[in-house]
Amino acid sequence: MKLRNILSVVFVSVICFSCATGPSSGQRRARPSVVKSGKDQRAARETRDFRIIHGLFSKGEYEEVLPKMTFFEKRYPQSDYLPQIRNLRGLTYLATKRPLHAIQGFKKALEVSEDTNFKQFVLYNLATAQFEANQVDETQQTLAEIHPESLDRETTIKFHSLRSKLYEQINLPIESAREILSVGRVIQPSDSNKFYNEQLEKYLKTTEDVSLLDSIYRDFEDSLFADTVLYRLGSLQIARGNTSEGQGYLRRLTEKFPNSSYYAYASNLIGSSDNQTVVDSTAVGVLLPLKGKFAKFGTQTLQAIQLAFRIFNVDEPDTKISLILADSGDDANQTLKALEELYFKHHVVAVIGPLLSKGVEPVTQRAEELGLPIITLSQQPGINGDFVFSAGLTHSLQAFELARYAIERMGLKKFAILHPRDKFGEQYSQSYWDAIEALGGEVVGVESYPSGDTDFRQPIDKLSGLYYTEARQRELDELAKLRQENNIKKRNRKTEKYFSLKPIVDYQAVFIPDEPKVAAQIFPTFAYRDIDKMQFFGPAGWHTDELITRAQASAEGAIFVDAFYSRSTSPGVKKFVTKYQSTFGEEPGVLEALGYDAAIILNSVLGNRSRARIEVRDDLKSLNNFPGVTGKISYRAGQLARSLTFLTVRRGQIEEIQAD
Repeated sequence: MKLRNILSVVFVSVICFSCATGPSSGQRRARPSVVKSGKDQRAARETRDFRIIHGLFSKGEYEEVLPKMTFFEKRYPQSDYLPQIRNLRGLTYLATKRPLHAIQGFKKALEVSEDTNFKQFVLYNLATAQFEANQVDETQQTLAEIHPESLDRETTIKFHSLRSKLYEQINLPIESAREILSVGRVIQPSDSNKFYNEQLEKYLKTTEDVSLLDSIYRDFEDSLFADTVLYRLGSLQIARGNTSEGQGYLRRLTEKFPNSSYYAYASNLIGSSDNQTVVDSTAVGVLLPLKGKFAKFGTQTLQAIQLAFRIFNVDEPDTKISLILADSGDDANQTLKALEELYFKHHVVAVIGPLLSKGVEPVTQRAEELGLPIITLSQQPGINGDFVFSAGLTHSLQAFELARYAIERMGLKKFAILHPRDKFGEQYSQSYWDAIEALGGEVVGVESYPSGDTDFRQPIDKLSGLYYTEARQRELDELAKLRQENNIKKRNRKTEKYFSLKPIVDYQAVFIPDEPKVAAQIFPTFAYRDIDKMQFFGPAGWHTDELITRAQASAEGAIFVDAFYSRSTSPGVKKFVTKYQSTFGEEPGVLEALGYDAAIILNSVLGNRSRARIEVRDDLKSLNNFPGVTGKISYRAGQLARSLTFLTVRRGQIEEIQAD
């Protein structure tokens, strides 16, 4: 249902147009303006008609240009412009998201072209269309027929970018990396290179084979992006404790690439790596907001972490672990500084935190560079890295669990998404969409609304066939006929059924990733638009009495998730709640539960013996069905994923949904 673009190559009207229809032996140049015969007049008309088509295509007038192409081919069946016309037809279909039609256009262009160079450009366009049509084998075959040396620089870049996308789709990330490095041989330095660096970094992180990475670097030393390979090699070696080898790669980076975006990181890592071998395996860093407006949340989380390490209980065995506290504050720079102090001054073996999403990416990036295991508690997971473990209640985790419940336990298949037009709304909806499709369901409608909006009739009407009424003209005509037959001229409550279309509800549930006060306004709007008894799904933010207070009866049956439910019947949860209350005199919430589980996991990994950071990392990665108070926890793609608690509203109360 969605088109997944991996590289920023948008195949619209400009694709190879300057190449495929520029001056070449396959394209005719303008004729002299003096016409001396009927043959010359026909040639002039032919050139004029081609220029009209060329102009319409360049302006993006795709629907207007298609019939003119058809007319041109019928009027000039022997035209020298025929290959260009058919190529333009293919590009037009490609630009209007009709790749199967585009494939036929490009194949027909190849049939009538005698220009070898022109054919190379058309083959590239054909491969693009085949890729967009998800014809993987055909794309590979077509790309194999192309000789990149015959392409111009711009198309060569696109050629390697397309191959990179193809290799990623068939799960060959290292081959994708080689194609990006090939791009680096022809591209010019620019701001857009950051995208290629990020893609290359992602592909290189799929392997820890130093010999393979070194071989790749040797093959592509002349690439503009070779600095990315050097940085991966250097940081990987240092993280493994191979300081001198790692510094060697990083020094080569700073010498060969003084303008590299990795230069400052490499220099810093060279200077700091001498301290890397110093590790206090009994010291755990805790990175939380201990001052300022978020101090309350930091303190609550800290209490749970202390409880997990048995700081306050003299009756339990001593863990022999020291907690080193660092104030993350509410500023990204302060958080980064606190992390480095934990590493360089206290030599901690691992870190729990940060709690806030703000600044989590640079902090986790730094931890990854240092080879320092970090268990984040924030809603945003940070970067994908070998030493980064997300233990927070992320939007992707919530979305996946909701989708799994709806499909596997409720047997639902078709879904709609209604989300606010902001960062979190987009993230939640995208994660939910991905999860639904991965589990075999179908998202049949997605609509959004401005954040802060209070009137939701329009997006709901769009989901339910009540907005674009021109598409239901037949039904409107039938209503008009009924009004005439029953002599109904006035619209009122009794006659409304003769005027209004019925909603088309082809979805079984709606996911609404917004706060309770907004959801409480949306629920009754569905009923107001004659969509009754709809099943609503929502995020952990719905776990509050505010949802019931505002939505009242319309919230009945709504389903949402959370990582923790203090009134759970689970023995483990009951024990944790009792222990926390007796120690601190208050009931724990989700932050305390998440912090407690992160600490319990790390404590079990460390045990009572000395550990290296890389061993801690490996043990965290092997985590499987660990019994936490927030569910059974397993490592999955950088996340300490858990089986979340499902909650619903029954008779005006929030209750846990018991497992079958």
